[in-house]
Amino acid sequence: MSIKNKVISTLALSGAVLAFSAAVSAQKAAPSTMEKTEKVHKRGGHGDKHKMGGRRGMMLRGIDLSESQKTQLKAIHEANKPSESAMNKMRELRMAKRAGTLTADQQTRFAAIKAERKAKHTAVKAQVDAILTADQKQQIETRKVEMKQKMQERRELRKQRKANQTETAKPVAG
Repeated sequence: MSIKNKVISTLALSGAVLAFSAAVSAQKAAPSTMEKTEKVHKRGGHGDKHKMGGRRGMMLRGIDLSESQKTQLKAIHEANKPSESAMNKMRELRMAKRAGTLTADQQTRFAAIKAERKAKHTAVKAQVDAILTADQKQQIETRKVEMKQKMQERRELRKQRKANQTETAKPVAG
């Protein structure tokens, strides 16, 4: 193989690698806000907080529930699960609010939906509390206190880190 053919082959191979890397980087373009929301929702991220009662469901983790209680909890949450259309409507309103394009009519609907959801949450909480024993309720309250303490510790740590970062970022006079 002559030097000319080697140079041409090397240039062709380099061009192919360059074209391939450009195609790959084009596919990795940042997803839009809507795509991010859909991905999070599909993964069961933020959109599934209602599945076991949001934070309340997390409080029930680790608590010994009887089979009857588990069945009742599942029925309560299933009966109070928001419809897909209501969730989509709320998602659209939230996105409009973030974008700053929320109209007065949309703001009214947003407030009404939030109030309705809050009332539903209160009713679900009352139903769940009705099926828990006094000991189970005490375990939940203990866990709440522990979680608040951990949250406070994290806040303090965050403040310390932020203070340390600002100290190290200050220019040295000299």
